[in-house]
Amino acid sequence: MNDTFVADIQKFTLANRALLERETDEQLQGIYGWLPDGSFADASRYPAIHQLDEARETRLQLEHYAEEEKAAGFSSVDSRRKIVRETAFTWLNRLVAFRLLEERKLLKQIVAKIDKSNGFIFWLTAEGNEEVYKLHQQGDLPLNPMGEGPSNVAYRRFILWQCGELARDVSVLFDPSTLPTRLFPRPAIVKQLAESMNTEARIEAWKPGNEETLGWVYEGFIEDENEAVFKKFSKGKKVIAEEIGAATQRFTPRWIVRFLVENSLGRLWAEMHPDSRLKDSLSYLVPIENSQAHPLKLVRDITFLDPSCGSMHFGLVAFDLFAEMYREEFEKAGQPGWPENPSVNAEDEIASSIIAHNLHGIDIDLRSVQISALTLLLRARTLSPKCAFTDRNLACANVEQTSGGKLETLIAAAKFSHPIYERVLRTLAAEMKDSDQLGSLLRLERSLERLVIEERRKAEENKQFLLSFPGISPEQFDTQAGIEEFFDLLSDQLLRHLDFFVRASREMGGDPGHIVNEAAKGLRYMQLVSHHYDVVATNPPYMSRRNMSDVIAKHLDKHYPETKGDLYAAFIARCLELVAPQGKVAMVTQQSFMFIGTYEKFRSNLLSRVTVETMAHLGPKAFPNITGEKVNTTAFVIRREPDGKSLEEHCGVYFRLVRERDAVAKQIAFEGAVSAMRSGMTTPIVFTYRQIDYDTIPEKPWVYWMPEKIQELFRQGRLLSVVAPPKVGLQTGDNTRFLRKWWEIGVNHIARNATSCSDTKRSGVKWIPYMKGGAPIPWNGNHEHVVNWKMDGVEIRAFCPRAVVRNPTFYFRKGVTWSDVSPKGFAGRLSPGGFIHDVKGMTCYPSDESLNEVLGIFNSTTAKFILSALNPTISFQVGDIERLPIPSKSSKDLEAKVEESVSLAQKDSSDSERTYDFIHPPLCVTEVDERHARLRRIEEEIDQEVTRLYGLDEADRLALKTELEGIKAVAEDNNEEEGDTEEEEETVAGAWTDLSLARAWVSYAFGMALGRYRIGEPEGLGRGNFDAATIAAISALIDSDGIMPSDAGHPQDIVSRTLRILELMRGEDTARRLVRAATGGDGVPENLLRGFLDRFTGQPEVSYWRYHYQLYRKRPIYWPLQSPKRKFTVWIFQERFTTNSLFEVRRMVEERLRMLEREIADKRIVAASNRSVAKELDKLLELSDDLRDFSKNLQDILQAGYTPHIDDGVLLNAAPLHTLLPSWPETQKAWQELAEGKYDWAQQAMDHWPERVREKCKTNKSFAIAHGLA
Repeated sequence: MNDTFVADIQKFTLANRALLERETDEQLQGIYGWLPDGSFADASRYPAIHQLDEARETRLQLEHYAEEEKAAGFSSVDSRRKIVRETAFTWLNRLVAFRLLEERKLLKQIVAKIDKSNGFIFWLTAEGNEEVYKLHQQGDLPLNPMGEGPSNVAYRRFILWQCGELARDVSVLFDPSTLPTRLFPRPAIVKQLAESMNTEARIEAWKPGNEETLGWVYEGFIEDENEAVFKKFSKGKKVIAEEIGAATQRFTPRWIVRFLVENSLGRLWAEMHPDSRLKDSLSYLVPIENSQAHPLKLVRDITFLDPSCGSMHFGLVAFDLFAEMYREEFEKAGQPGWPENPSVNAEDEIASSIIAHNLHGIDIDLRSVQISALTLLLRARTLSPKCAFTDRNLACANVEQTSGGKLETLIAAAKFSHPIYERVLRTLAAEMKDSDQLGSLLRLERSLERLVIEERRKAEENKQFLLSFPGISPEQFDTQAGIEEFFDLLSDQLLRHLDFFVRASREMGGDPGHIVNEAAKGLRYMQLVSHHYDVVATNPPYMSRRNMSDVIAKHLDKHYPETKGDLYAAFIARCLELVAPQGKVAMVTQQSFMFIGTYEKFRSNLLSRVTVETMAHLGPKAFPNITGEKVNTTAFVIRREPDGKSLEEHCGVYFRLVRERDAVAKQIAFEGAVSAMRSGMTTPIVFTYRQIDYDTIPEKPWVYWMPEKIQELFRQGRLLSVVAPPKVGLQTGDNTRFLRKWWEIGVNHIARNATSCSDTKRSGVKWIPYMKGGAPIPWNGNHEHVVNWKMDGVEIRAFCPRAVVRNPTFYFRKGVTWSDVSPKGFAGRLSPGGFIHDVKGMTCYPSDESLNEVLGIFNSTTAKFILSALNPTISFQVGDIERLPIPSKSSKDLEAKVEESVSLAQKDSSDSERTYDFIHPPLCVTEVDERHARLRRIEEEIDQEVTRLYGLDEADRLALKTELEGIKAVAEDNNEEEGDTEEEEETVAGAWTDLSLARAWVSYAFGMALGRYRIGEPEGLGRGNFDAATIAAISALIDSDGIMPSDAGHPQDIVSRTLRILELMRGEDTARRLVRAATGGDGVPENLLRGFLDRFTGQPEVSYWRYHYQLYRKRPIYWPLQSPKRKFTVWIFQERFTTNSLFEVRRMVEERLRMLEREIADKRIVAASNRSVAKELDKLLELSDDLRDFSKNLQDILQAGYTPHIDDGVLLNAAPLHTLLPSWPETQKAWQELAEGKYDWAQQAMDHWPERVREKCKTNKSFAIAHGLA
């Protein structure tokens, strides 16, 4: 199926889900009186309940259902929402199923022509349907209270009869006794849905061979839920039970399923039958040298399980392969190496045998089980239209919790013939209470095994065998096969007891169906997990620990401690429990278990139990239908191997597909590679790797593509952990509170030269430079943040346990740092001393003599390749970095070149006004380009020198470089990682253009006018490089208090002042050229500049405010105080804001207003007789009103009281002024959050809500310290 086809199916599904949910909701409310608030209205008000027996019975069943759900812990609103969703799902899939069955000629027409379908006509005329035929003859009118005419009732009864017929085969989906069955959609809805299915463009979806349509319908059905749950995850919230299906179900691309099935089930068959002809037809079967022989089995006895089966996609592909295996066995039975007698007596028995013996599936979502059953029915009946079908080998691992009272009633009334039945049901009830979240991860078989062991112990103590089943002896439990046989017998006996109990209860007028159905679901699950399978194949759920509910997390802590980091990893462990010795596990999972340190023990244990036969390492974008989450996957087949020697010497075959940019490219690359292998040719994306060689590298990552020369470095070289131990840094626990961009505080309030924690304690300075990560800039950079470390971090230390102070003895030291997360790859840069490092800006600390050497190695191709192999994610943790091998030799030449590289990178900092080191913008783009070209040449020389030190040659370096470039391109293209995107913005512009250069000079002149820069001062920020006369002339134009209006003709007009300063800096001609380039205009420079500075909407290309706001990471330092309609603006530099500043702003506004009033008075005299002047007057009056409102807003704030607190940060400090900042709406939100108590550590909070803040300080020591109360 192509993407367009799939998109259309999902569109169809979403539209009709909405249609059916709306219809069900209307029926519940309008016919049966179950209201949206969960209450039931008086039944006597509803004609259908009063007049129709079936409506009355439906109302009773709805009330009973709500009671059952309440007993299980669901509110009436939730249970109503649940039945709406389940009814929509059930009827959508039933009608789709009818359509699929029609197209395969397995049923006569049912929905293709609705009530004109030939299947309906035949049924009407069948013996026994005379009364229904009469209804049909009466036509569509009159309508009954349910909205149906007589012929509509007849058609509904036909549909329900057809469901009953199909329920014999697929009981889960077509059971006619369920509540969704009683909520059959009314005629107009059935007609609309049928017409939607029968469009010409959609007919192909129902044709034979497109059984996958069911899977895409299911995925489309949960698409909205999926988007909602991942949006929830992005906000840090955890999954709840009802969201698990939507959060974890993924339809696996068919080629990946084929790869896994052919290399597990297909290889198993080839190992049993080396002469099998199927080996040639399985084009995805990877050639493996010295493949292990497998004991011979009848096809009927080969078992296949998918423990998270979804829509049974794996089962579909396995079904077709099993069918070919049966045919081959049937043809070759009696020949050497083949069984004497085949598994079936005739080929038309194959489909029934596959369903009865071979395929098994489990899923946490009952809807998935329904789809799976239907999928297999379609495939089986397409192969053999009259084959027997059963869904007994499919189980839903989601059993609703059974309350104690109802369980006791069931046990008492069922009259079990042996006490073990009661004990089994109690075990089921206890163990499966959280099954709605745990699914196949529940090890129910272990609980039952313990139960059997206890029964045996009692029997031996009492000299009798209490498990008195026909043909069962104590020896039955000495083998795994015997235990499995006993569990099958036990389950069958229990199910017969439950069926008898249901029949007896209904004869007495009761309806125990719900509790018995749940118990039966549990028993079916018990049966399936009590067996071991030859092949276990699945695409398990993916869910990282941070998104897990407490129930899931605690269960994994207890039962899956080595794999508790993600559901998929726990499923790998679970699949190994369910597979038989010498059986195969085939999975597609996230790749992280192969590399990250938290799975080291799991990897070690895994490699001691299995051989990795083959792997398609897919990387990102293998699933074309997945967006919005980070999914880097790998598909693999492993064999449960009892022979230790075979484990060590085994060589797996790996396909490295991580560099291909999308799913189609990966499939094409794989198919080309496996075809080449089968033809005896080599291909660069195929690797063979001896399993024991994983032990070479610390933590045993599965770096199968690592060249032998690189492996040798680990055997011979020193590790970074010895040369320069990496250290995790400070975790503040609340970065919003404790971190600032340095420009929010101002360079004069930052201690930049501290050498120890005691220094900061003595000085009393609050803000310290902070190394927090950011973009992977080599050599130097990312010096944007400062941290509140007043008095040796007393506030942060009091914020424990959220705050974690790690390795403080390493704070302020020189080192080499890197960012922990980046899709753009790894880069090391100098931490020059005087910084505290963050958990995201991890740092290693070599000696002064080896610092440049380590920095050069970090930025080399070899080191980057090794690190990308050790952990091929976008995360670079201490555990990864410390495993980096370091050459035993050193090089003075390397040290000198690194020193020059750092110097050149620091020059970039002097170009940017957002750095501590800013001097002035570049004079021209060429100057920067030449410097960068020089840096690139030196970097290449450094790379060559490091390669030599590692003992590699130029060919090795170029090969590693090619690999890295491919990986980096894909990673950047697939940047779906969570996190603050601001952190990925580079601190220093990598490439200047004429446009960016022009804006930088305009901004420099603008900031100079407001008094930000210390022109001419040694080491002063933005000091420039000007002669004394220019410095004097510019200094005379700098505003004394950093408050300047944008008002033509005003002596402090910021536009004219900025232009004049720019002219002094660069000369008149260059200044005008820069203004025209910055604004994109070609007029009078002052007019162009005024338009640029006075515009507050649009993109940064047309608005200085938007440019400044973006440049300073949403923490602007120049604030535009404005009238409500933004007709008058006064700019203010926030570092120079004092308690008197607002008085000065209001003075300017009032002065402008007085001038305006005089102008208005003059205009009024002639406005009556001059239309043009009248229009001018209207504008002046509008400006006058705006200025008055501006003045009033200023007065309101002055009366309320406002004191700037620069330590609060730009946003919170500006929040009380939000009425003066209409172009900065984030300030209003910040003010609301301050009012709600979100930032009660802030001084602005204390100023405005002192009682609330003081009360919090009584119980929050960190707050008390912040406010000087402790």
